[in-house]
Parts: sequence; structure tokens; C-alpha cells
Amino acid sequence: MLSILSKRESATENDQAVRLAFQEAGTASRELHIHPNSISAKVWVALNSGLDGEVTPTVSEPNRGYIRNPESTPFFRQLVFFMYGITFRELMVEIEKNPKAYGKLLRIHAAYSRLHSGEDGFNHARLKFKLTHFQIMVQGLDFGIDSLNEWELASCFDEICPCAQKHSVESMKKFRLKVKKACARVLSSMEKLTSFDISP
Repeated sequence: MLSILSKRESATENDQAVRLAFQEAGTASRELHIHPNSISAKVWVALNSGLDGEVTPTVSEPNRGYIRNPESTPFFRQLVFFMYGITFRELMVEIEKNPKAYGKLLRIHAAYSRLHSGEDGFNHARLKFKLTHFQIMVQGLDFGIDSLNEWELASCFDEICPCAQKHSVESMKKFRLKVKKACARVLSSMEKLTSFDISP
């Protein structure tokens, strides 16, 4: 009986530690997004960006919420990236060129529906990147995480990552490279037009 109680107390302490770590990560994230020139801020702006000519509606009436097209929400646009490694803008261009790519959009809608309804959790969805690890790595690029060797990198994640698991040296080394390439691609996608000349 004592061992069961001890395990419960240990689990409760671990849950509290994970919750606290998430709160700390959230606070750091919000503070970092204040600086528009940070790599992290630029990457998230690019992930949430719409198409050329797309207008975001402004809400002028106080205390009123508005139903939104799922595709216009940051959550949906980030899901495009986490599922396929491309931005929403890139996906729309791909569909314009190849109608068969429309199947990707349908799969994102299905995943969005499962996540939005609570039927599925973000950590259980099939994604190219684990969300928490991606966020920490991208924010870390603003604080010199790229200058750490692979052992320091793994140790850093062991210390600050709220998943509370041991991080493999080799996998973190590969993950950093993967995230850097993804960030470069995301930022370059902002330079590609989603409009075209229709003049006669």
C-alpha cells in the first residue's frame, strides 16, 4: 500500500513539474515574440501567413466573437507545416499547379477536426515535428543554441524541455539540422508570390 501511495505522490510531483515547465516555456515564448527581429517571431509569422491579397478581418465590436474559416486560423496553418513540412502558402500554390495535391488539404482538415474536437491529441497526431521540441529549438536559435555541441544540446533539452525525458545526443543533433533547414524554407516561402498577372 505504501509503495502505491509513494508512486502516486511521485506521479503528482512529476505532473506538477511538467506543468510548471510548460508555464515557464510559455512565458519565455511570449516575451520572445515581442521582438519582431527574432528568428522565432519571423518563423511563426511566416507559418501563419495567408495568400497575397488575403485580408484579415478586423474586429471592431467589443465583446463579440466571430466564427472563422478553419483555413484562416493560425492553428490550421501551423498544422499544414507540422504535417507536411510546407507552409499554407506553398500548399495552395501546389494545389493550383497540381489538383491531385488537394488530397493533402483534405487530410489536414480531417486532422484539424480530430484535434479541434479533442478526439486526438497533438502529441498523438502523425507530425513531422514534435511541437514542443520544434518551439524550443526555433526559440533557441535566437539564444545561441546553434553554437552548442551535440552533447551540450542534448543536456540543454534535458534541462529545459517540459517533456521530462532524456534526449538522445545523436537524434538532437539531427533534429537541430532538420529544424534549421525547415526554418530557412519557411522564411524563403514568404518571398514566393501567390498572385499572378491576368492582364490581356
